[in-house]
Amino acid sequence: MEEIKSAKGLWKTCYKMEISAALTLNEVLKVFEEPIEKLYECGIGVAMLKNNAQEGSNSTKIGGIFLKRCLTDLRAIWSLLQTGYTSQAGCVAAAAFENALIVEAISNNDERASLIMNNKSGDSPWSVVNLCKFHADQAKEEAQVLENEFSEQEYEMTWVQLYGAYRWLCKIKHPTMPSAIHDTGASTHREGEYVIMAVPDIREEDTPNKYVILTIVISRIRSAIRNFAFGAQIDFEDDGVKSWLQRFNSIITDTLTANNNIHMEFPFVVADEKLRNRFKN
Repeated sequence: MEEIKSAKGLWKTCYKMEISAALTLNEVLKVFEEPIEKLYECGIGVAMLKNNAQEGSNSTKIGGIFLKRCLTDLRAIWSLLQTGYTSQAGCVAAAAFENALIVEAISNNDERASLIMNNKSGDSPWSVVNLCKFHADQAKEEAQVLENEFSEQEYEMTWVQLYGAYRWLCKIKHPTMPSAIHDTGASTHREGEYVIMAVPDIREEDTPNKYVILTIVISRIRSAIRNFAFGAQIDFEDDGVKSWLQRFNSIITDTLTANNNIHMEFPFVVADEKLRNRFKN
């Protein structure tokens, strides 16, 4: 970075840096283009599928509102990552995480949908921990239907690991020293010095953060779409539904393939110590 003697004109300089960053990061993020595109389009398409949903169902109406928010969050996260603003993408990802959990919780559950709809404050009546436990409850129910074992420890690990991913995003969103220190590296001026300004982060050591943010968001929004589809009682015999399902089911495989490109250590640790130690012998 050139010697900076004046702040005048640096606002416009950001535009130039963002354009340059996008050219570099387009290649870095290319491995996630396919699962992200499929996720977004499947999220739009799920409401168009042939279904047997009851007219006026609260779970479908309210779930659709929050699913729309999830897809908008997804576009914002992708745009921020493409311009090098990783931590800011993490902040939006934390919101997307909560929105997706709401969709998952109220889809096919009119009682929960009514609770959030009739809450005078407009806030969610559940904590994120509650929402994570709803997810674990569903996993347990599905295991029982399939006649698979699902122990209490598996139940505990399911919701704790899910909540741990949320806490990781929150440690980026909230003021934490490791994340803030890492961000200064994007504007390093000389060894041990940095410029206090917005600079896109195109460093290779930041790539794992970008990939993990995308992986978490894809997983959560995919789960939200899945539950919305179940809540709408999509017609599994319909050819359009079968085609949609084929594309939808490939998202996980595509995401795992993209994650195979992570061969670097995380630049900083933001794990919650209590969560890390929860299952230690």
